[in-house]
Amino acid sequence: MKRFKIDLSEYSVAIQINKRNEETKKIELVTEEIPYPLKDNIYQWLRLPGIFKGGVEICDACDLAKQIRDAGDDIVLDEHEIGLLKTAMDKLISQESNPAQGVIALGGEIHETCIRRVFKAEEVK
Repeated sequence: MKRFKIDLSEYSVAIQINKRNEETKKIELVTEEIPYPLKDNIYQWLRLPGIFKGGVEICDACDLAKQIRDAGDDIVLDEHEIGLLKTAMDKLISQESNPAQGVIALGGEIHETCIRRVFKAEEVK
């Protein structure tokens, strides 16, 4: 069975937020670097309702979510485990965005490193 190593180390992403300028009191769009909650995001994505079709997959995904949450900077997953993670992420990537309901498809600058780390995971012996 193939095994894949995923880099779970923390990294930063640049986001744009509205912030009040203390001197002018105007709201300005500024770019800030924030830490990306990689493990927390993956943990939550694997546990979302409606991602998996059966109870066995849900149980396996929840177990995997806990392994990832408790892992160090790297984790090695087998084909089944990485398949579960890719299934969850594919579903979130392909969902239709609906900002009014708080639904945003997974992608863009904020999530691209996370997506790359999972879908281009290094195969290990």
